[in-house]
Parts: sequence; C-alpha cells; structure tokens
Amino acid sequence: MYFTSRRNDTKGAKANPDDQEYFEDIYRAYWNDEKNIWDSVSNDIDRINSNGFDSFSNLSEDGLSALLTINNTYTKGRKKTKGSDIFEITYSNKGRWSSPKKIQNQYINSTFFDGSPTLTTDGNTMYFVSDRKGKKRSTDIYVVQKIDDDNWGEPVVLSDSVNTPEGETTPFITGDGRYLFFSSNGHVGMGGMDVFVSENLGGGLWSKAVNLGGFVNTVNNDTHFKYYPELKKAMLAGYELVGKKSSIDIYQVDMTDFKFPEVY
Repeated sequence: MYFTSRRNDTKGAKANPDDQEYFEDIYRAYWNDEKNIWDSVSNDIDRINSNGFDSFSNLSEDGLSALLTINNTYTKGRKKTKGSDIFEITYSNKGRWSSPKKIQNQYINSTFFDGSPTLTTDGNTMYFVSDRKGKKRSTDIYVVQKIDDDNWGEPVVLSDSVNTPEGETTPFITGDGRYLFFSSNGHVGMGGMDVFVSENLGGGLWSKAVNLGGFVNTVNNDTHFKYYPELKKAMLAGYELVGKKSSIDIYQVDMTDFKFPEVY
C-alpha cells in the first residue's frame, strides 16, 4: 500500500512555511499475513520523494505505473513546479521506480493547483482537481482524454451535478469509467467534506451526486476515498479525535453490502 503522510522523517526534514508542519512524503507499507497487520513502513522509495510536497495519487492495476501530485515551490533546485503539478512514474524490470516526470501539457499542469489524478483502467481518461477558477469557485474536478500514447488533450470541467461553487476534491473513477467517487463540502452532507458518488451518463452528463451516508461519512472531513470491488473494501482518510488533539488517519470500510445508488 502507498499512502501520504507528514512525519518528522520527511525527506530533507523541511517544513511547509504556510503552516510550519513537515512536508508530505509518500510511504509504502507491506501486508504481513502472519501478524495480520501492515508493516515495513518507509518513505525510502527509490527516487520518488522530493524535499517538497509529494503525494501518491493513482496506481495502475498492474502496479507498473503511477501518478503523483508534487509541489516543490518552496524548495531549492532548478526543476521547480509553479504550483502543485501532476507527475508520472514507471516501475522498471529491475524493481525500482523511475524519477517523477511532469506531464507536459499546459492545460493539465497550469500555474494553479492541479492534482489528485485518477485514471480509468485503460489509462485513456484522467480526472483531476484544479483551482484555476479560484476567483469565482473553489476547487473543481476536470476530465481529460488521451489523444495518443504520449499526449493528452484539453481538460473539460465536469457539470454542476458534480461540481459546486464550493470545494470538490480527491476524485476516484471506477476502472470502467462509469462511477466517480469524490469529496465535497458543496453538496448537502453530514458536515465538512463528505464522500459522494455520481454516475457517468455519457455525453458529458453526470447523475446527481449521492452522499454515501453514515457508514462512510462523519461530521468531520472524509476524503481520498478509493473503492476496491474485488476486495469488497474501500479506503479513505478521516479525522481521529483524541481529546483536543486530532490527526488524519487511514480507515478501511467494509463494502460487502454496497450497492451503487439508482440514478435520478
């Protein structure tokens, strides 16, 4: 499992000047069948972590390619991002990840925040988040299609049945491209960011977003939802509250009885 965390062993031990917390790094953990736990957690993963913000956003089904969100604006070096940008990495036959390579498309990686990409199984359709319309809206979800093996087209913002004037973030598209899960504080929810799902009706149309309800959502922010139907499980990030302190933790959800909502 790959996940993102802010810890004192972050590469370069740098702090984000905006909040004085450590920059995010990407971590990897392995499942231990004997102990029935995730262990061997480490951010020493080849060349994928920088001295800035690094987030693992999408892993292909075969595990041989991935998309990252990277922001190294505040770090030293020649190859700086202009904001948060989307990068690609590939896994070699030598068992190592390549250095992150920025997607060279001015319509995807703008001067604004661009990140949280998610791909369909065929790798031809990508959804991501951007605040490029920040003067009028918060963050919106966009979709972009591949025009050939190496190039992407121009992104299109999703309809108002998904996006609102408030924030939409951390999309997750099912492999067949039919259902989009995402978090929002603009639709009617239970408090903070809630997880919603919308069905792709074709022709740029999406069904009305449906709140996943109390078995997933809480009164706090619930984000980064990822659904694994073959495992009948989902993962998401949520708040753990202990007294007056809180942290964002990873939760597992039993999806055995989950059914996609009817379109209306």
